Amino acid sequence: KAIESGDAGARRILVQAYRRVGPCPIPPNRGQANELLTRYGDLLATPHLAFETYLTAAVGPTTSGRISVKVRFSDLRAADVSQILHLLRGSYPNEFVYILQQQLVAHDLYHGPTDGILTSATMRGIAGLCRELGAPDVCNGGPMNAPGVDLIANWIASVWPNEATMQRVSTAG
Repeated sequence: KAIESGDAGARRILVQAYRRVGPCPIPPNRGQANELLTRYGDLLATPHLAFETYLTAAVGPTTSGRISVKVRFSDLRAADVSQILHLLRGSYPNEFVYILQQQLVAHDLYHGPTDGILTSATMRGIAGLCRELGAPDVCNGGPMNAPGVDLIANWIASVWPNEATMQRVSTAG
């Protein structure tokens, strides 16, 4: 009833329920989530629509271990960037590493491929980032542990979005 009456929050919750990975009374159904986004997306605030579209469009992992999405990560607002990076780290770690690599390249901290593979070169770039942020000990446990993800997600959100960064990323990857 709330959904049909125009409650955007209720609509977003329903989309989230259908795209959810994990325990939920509604079984996951990406097709239904996409249909709801098409039907009610214009009633969601732009950043919420971008966030839900990004997660709903995830149809991976692909053979490279990354997810395939239909919306640019750069369309997200900073608050959503941090949240989605935490979700990606758990559900799609290669996508998390890919986005991290893009940002490391854009900030001249990494010079390897942006392929979502956590290599020693990527780890060196992350260590350099942690040193720059004055938190080298946080990265000692690796970028996939909770404190490392918090530091990385907060950093990416703090530099997000940046058109010059995005231009450099698009030519590097």
